[in-house]
Amino acid sequence: MLSETFRLVSEAGFVIGNVAVHVIGNRPRVAPRRAEAEKVMSEALSGASVSVSATTTDGLGLTGRGEGIAAIATALLMPAELMPVELMPAELMPAELMPAELPAGLMPTG
Repeated sequence: MLSETFRLVSEAGFVIGNVAVHVIGNRPRVAPRRAEAEKVMSEALSGASVSVSATTTDGLGLTGRGEGIAAIATALLMPAELMPVELMPAELMPAELMPAELPAGLMPTG
């Protein structure tokens, strides 16, 4: 689902600047797998920066009673033409903007 969202955003002419995900609930604990979640989501979004945080509601509501969890995700979208070329992932860079040689870390893979 996240990869499909990325595809739709890209086709609409936008790039994802960063994503913040906030998980609300008592269980499961997010901290032990936070880095893994950030990595998997970042990969699904073609390398966009993703941060994951978690909190509880101190016993209030269904999340506080342990009956469920909630998540809020916020993404910064920028029109592709406004994204600085040096920050744009190589796979999203239009051919006419592709420099003859990219800095290390920006080389296309595959």
